Amino acid sequence: MKFVFIASLPLFFLFSLISYAEEKPTTTVPAPAPEEKSITDYFLLCKNLKIVRTLRVESTPQKCTTIYTKLGQDRSIGSSQRPALCRDFAHQVRDTLVNAGWKCKEVKSGVSHHNE
Repeated sequence: MKFVFIASLPLFFLFSLISYAEEKPTTTVPAPAPEEKSITDYFLLCKNLKIVRTLRVESTPQKCTTIYTKLGQDRSIGSSQRPALCRDFAHQVRDTLVNAGWKCKEVKSGVSHHNE
């Protein structure tokens, strides 16, 4: 009796899959919305000797992300739906760096002009 039951299990699963496939409605999946570009609305440049680290806040309409760059590697260190919270978090990290001897300044534009 056990053998008949065990032998019929694969048939049961096969018929279940077939009936599931037949019941599944055929609908088209809408194309994903284009990815919204984030903008950098806050940028800090921190230096200690010749080492440079950056903190920036990137925002989309849905959320903001605080990004810390160390040794050329970007790392998201926080996010929120409120840009002010991302900026506050960047300030906390800046204060930690300043207390450790780093010099930080806010960069207002994406282009830096140097006089040589």
